[in-house]
Order: sequence, then C-alpha cells, then structure tokens
Amino acid sequence: MTLGPIPKSFVWPGANKRLVAGHSGVSQEPVKRMESFSADEFEIFTYHWAHFYLAKTNKYVQVQRRGGAGDKGCDIVAWIDPDGTMPRRWDNFQCKHYDNQLTPTDVYIELAKLCWFSFTGAFTVPNSYYFVSPRGLGNKLDTLLSKPDELKSSLISNWSRYCETELTATPVKLEGAFLDHVNSFNFGILKSIEPLELIEQHGKTPYHYLVFGMFLRDRAAPATPPNTISNSESRYVSQLYDVYSELTNRSISHSADIVEADLTEHFADCRKNFYCAESLKEFARDSLPDDGYYEELLEEILAGVNLCLFDQFNSSLHKLNSVCKAATQLVIESNVLKSKLKVQDKIGMCHHLANQDKIIWVQKK
Repeated sequence: MTLGPIPKSFVWPGANKRLVAGHSGVSQEPVKRMESFSADEFEIFTYHWAHFYLAKTNKYVQVQRRGGAGDKGCDIVAWIDPDGTMPRRWDNFQCKHYDNQLTPTDVYIELAKLCWFSFTGAFTVPNSYYFVSPRGLGNKLDTLLSKPDELKSSLISNWSRYCETELTATPVKLEGAFLDHVNSFNFGILKSIEPLELIEQHGKTPYHYLVFGMFLRDRAAPATPPNTISNSESRYVSQLYDVYSELTNRSISHSADIVEADLTEHFADCRKNFYCAESLKEFARDSLPDDGYYEELLEEILAGVNLCLFDQFNSSLHKLNSVCKAATQLVIESNVLKSKLKVQDKIGMCHHLANQDKIIWVQKK
C-alpha cells in the first residue's frame, strides 16, 4: 500500500494547547514526549516520518506502509529502485513500540521473519533493515548489532524458544537448507534509527510542531514581487487600479499608468506586503499539517477590520490605508502562527482578502 494522507479523524491529544503555547510551560522534552506515545500514536508518528521525510529524500523513489496482520515483518518498505527494476533494491524500517529499550528477545521473531521469508522467496533481502523504537536499543542488542556474527549465533541458539512456533501454523525447524540460509545470511544489514535521529528527521515534516509543541522554524525572507503582475494577484491589483482611478479621476488599468500618476511607491509597498503575507501562507503550508492555520488567521484579520470598513472615508485610498492601519494594530493571541507574524503580513493579508473579494475598496454603482 502506497502511503496516503493521514486519517482526518486522528487528533493528537493536547495538540491545540501545545501549538499555541509553544515552550510556555506546556512543551515536553521531545525524547520524553515520544516515550509517552501510545502504540497508535507511535504508528501515526512513524507514518508521518515515512511519508514526509523518507518519501521526500533522493535515496528513495517510493515508500510504502505495510504494517499490520500479514506484513511478514515489513512495516515500512522504502524502494531504492523504480518499479520494474530487477532485482529491485529496498530498505525495511521495522517499528517496535515498547515501554523499554529493545532487547534481543524483543527482536528475535523479527529476525526470524527476515530469514524465513527471504528463504521462501516472499521477498528479497533488503539492503538495510532498521529497527525504529521510541526508546531505542538496550546495551545488549546494541552490542549485538555491531557484531553481526554474534547476533546470528544468538538467534540460532534461541530459535527453538522464541521463533520455531511463531512463524507459521506449523513449527519451522532450523535445519537443512534453511539453516544453511541463516548461516550465510548477512546480519550486517541490521541497524537502528536512534530516538534523537528519528526526532531530528521528523522535524523536517509538517507534523512536528503539532506533535511536540516546539517553536516553529525560522521563516525564509519573503520573495521579491516579480516585475510583471501574476495571475494569482490580479484581483487585488485590479482593486488598487480602481482606487487610483478614483483618486486621479482618470482610468488606470496598467502599471505604466501608475508611474504617470506618481503612485509607484504606494503600489510597490502594497505588492511587497502582499508577497510577505504570501510567504507566511507558504510557511504555514510547509511547516504545519494543512493550510487551515493561515486561513483562520486571515478570517481573524477580516473580523478585526470589519467595523472599520463601515466607517466614513474621504476617499477609497483613505479607506484602504485606514483598514490596513487597523490591521496592524490587531493583537493575535490564539493562532499558531502568532510568533511568526509581521506587521507587513497583517497589511498583506488585507490585500489577500481583497484578492478574494472579501474586502472591496471601491463600491461601484
């Protein structure tokens, strides 16, 4: 199954509180927070990590989630080669949610599945096989992973106790051709993703802030407005032309007309602010699970300036400037993006609202 969107019904417990509060006495140290995950939460966490981190790396062309009954010990399969390649190389990420650091007895059955199903031809041997666990490896397992031959010997000596009756409906004896397969198997492919590494990589996903309530990463500098007007900004620019036409009492329908009317600086500032707000929208899209946080902020700005829109103004330019000034004075407290909000964003969002016709500067008869 190829990775798809996370179920919308899933809600991280306490997420809203963490999102707004950040580090204000609410956030928990990430490793401790991850250790407190339930089994379902850890599955969702690793699903996000696989979908938004592993699947976006240049190393993998496709990532699939296969956890569940009949997965043969393959929770997350990351394909190195495109479909149709023979043999098709892949890595396996095996998720183990335990209340303790992983021990050899916790993973013997996974090693057995790896050996047995590669022997029967259910899958080829992966390039690398990673254990993923919220508490990482215990010392004994960590040592065995660094000494593949000792890990192999440990599995063989513990086969009858932990593996023989757990693989199939009938016991799987470690003998004959299968024993030869295990003896020749390269246990050096076994590795682990340590908790801090997992958290660091999850930090590159849009769900990280939602889960941990950490500070949002820094915003990139807003893009410089292009010389030509793009289709995405045509409506608010058209509204600015209406304002300028009313002000100068002549038709303004092109940026060249603005130069003649000596309104270049005002027009340039409007566009800079629009693109600043656009950068905030893109930041929210890239840093958070969906665009809803920016849209909520946009609606809050509209509610905050709505009364001002009904005031009496000397001109439409007076109206535009007054509404934008009112937006700059709004105090935003409940939105996740508040710590990244600039004055220019608030002004720019007025132009975003005009771009959606939620604000009209010139009421035409």
